[in-house]
Amino acid sequence: MNWRTWLALLIGVVLGFGASVSIQSLLDAGARSKAKRSVADAISISRALEAFRDGNGRYPPLDHDLSKLTKYLVPKYIQTLPARDAYDQPYLVVMDGSVPAIVSTGRNGFAIERGQVVAEGPVLPRE
Repeated sequence: MNWRTWLALLIGVVLGFGASVSIQSLLDAGARSKAKRSVADAISISRALEAFRDGNGRYPPLDHDLSKLTKYLVPKYIQTLPARDAYDQPYLVVMDGSVPAIVSTGRNGFAIERGQVVAEGPVLPRE
């Protein structure tokens, strides 16, 4: 092989490596974006529940199904009530003592109480 072949091979390897690193970076950014959106939605739900409690002295009747909370929270405390996280898993409302927790089982999972992340990682088993 002459030097031009080696040069073309070297350039191909460098370009291929650079492309693979760039693609992996884009995929990681997409995953982080989904996780951030899921947490932000859960924090919004949690804050709406706290605002309801502040205004009424109690939490609305809680059920694991978020759709039943719509009539209590929308539109006064939250514009829309997201029922599913970015991974298409339902948000669950779990009463943890006297404070409701918003739980997501999507990807790594998390729990939110009073607008703060209180647990990360697999929180509940998938249904």
